[in-house]
Amino acid sequence: MRFTTYLRDGQPRLAVVDGDAAIDFAADLREELESGRDVMAAARAALAAPNPKRLPLASLQYAPLVPEPGKTICLGLNYFDHAKEGGRDKPEYPWFFYRGKSSLMGHGQAGLLPAGSTKFDYEAELAVVMGRKVPRHVKRTDALQYVFGYSCFNDMSVRDFQKRTPQWTIGKNF
Repeated sequence: MRFTTYLRDGQPRLAVVDGDAAIDFAADLREELESGRDVMAAARAALAAPNPKRLPLASLQYAPLVPEPGKTICLGLNYFDHAKEGGRDKPEYPWFFYRGKSSLMGHGQAGLLPAGSTKFDYEAELAVVMGRKVPRHVKRTDALQYVFGYSCFNDMSVRDFQKRTPQWTIGKNF
């Protein structure tokens, strides 16, 4: 099942994707997940409704899938060939960095180059959307039961800022 978040009157709305259309069924994915609602069941009900309002995907203004995430933790240098392109060795331990919600973009939104930079870059990434709170020290064999799903992610970077410090936050949050 595929979901999208789009803007209606400037506010995010959650929809289930059906072919080339979206069917609106909730206000916000994070809110739905935190409330404990069964998002999959709600989406199936929206799809099964007698005459759901079908919104053409091409007409939507997209927002990030989770517009107000609790936190966005990213893993860097996880693709070794890309790390080599940047002159880095394979790390012995994963490199994590944080993304603030203001740096997240919806599909089709333009990335903006800051005035003080000339090295804007982008990467396509895989995002993991957690479906419920994960307790500390969860067993590896139990980890996937906390995953709601996966999404494409626009990873925009301002490389000249990113490379000025070993902490990537500044270059990842414009």
